[in-house]
Parts: sequence; structure tokens; C-alpha cells
Amino acid sequence: MCSRREPAVMRRLANNMTEERQAALHEHLVKEMDARKVDDKRAIIRLSGEFHNLAAALAGNSSFTRNLRELSTLTCLVILLYNAPIVSSCRADEHERIVAALDKSDGETAAQLMLEHLDHIESSLGLDSTEGEADLEEIFQR
Repeated sequence: MCSRREPAVMRRLANNMTEERQAALHEHLVKEMDARKVDDKRAIIRLSGEFHNLAAALAGNSSFTRNLRELSTLTCLVILLYNAPIVSSCRADEHERIVAALDKSDGETAAQLMLEHLDHIESSLGLDSTEGEADLEEIFQR
């Protein structure tokens, strides 16, 4: 389900970091933290997916960014539909650690952290069953 191209995107982004790109990533982390503070499950999941899209866009890979946008939307939907616990499926510190590596232009560490993050998300999804029917309109409201 998760894209295995993202570690390469992290390497590319690390090699091309600018103050503006750093600021965009840190601004996004603040939004994620704010959503966690108020325990807004829908926003947490949406922002988590948007983190991946932002990183790809900042790396300058437009075709991959389009594909990733579709994939992250589906991944977020699966997380919501299968009630994957946010705490275990996408921990707050994982994006922060990736950004810290990017801040240091450490592409290898950022790539490894992204791969671990993707593995963690995938392994946390309980794809066996759903609890009742999902309200897709509610899920996709901002």
C-alpha cells in the first residue's frame, strides 16, 4: 500500500534543502502537533498523508507527487475504515525525526526513517474487518 519510492524522495529532498523547504516542513509539523493536541483524529490522519505529499512536492518530483497524492488518500481512507489506532499507525515523532534528518541534509538517515515509517504504518493496519459502515462524507470533510 505504501510507496517504496519515498526513501529516494527523501534523499533527493535532503540534497536540495533550502530555508523555505525547511520552513514548509516545520510549519506542517506544527499543524500535525496542533491536531494531536485537540485529538482531531480526522485531521491527524489527513495531515499525516499530506506530510508525504508535501515532501514529494518539495523534492520536485511532480509526477510522483500526483501518484502519491492518490495513494496517500487511499491510505488515509484505509486507516479510517479499519480504525487503525493513530497512536500506533502514525506516531508523532516519526515525521519529526524525518524532518530532523532533512534539516541536516542527511538523506540516508531520512530515507531509512521513511522506510521504517512506511513499514510501521503498513504493519499497524488491521485489514481484517471494519466496525460498522464508514461515513465517507464525514471522513473527507475538512
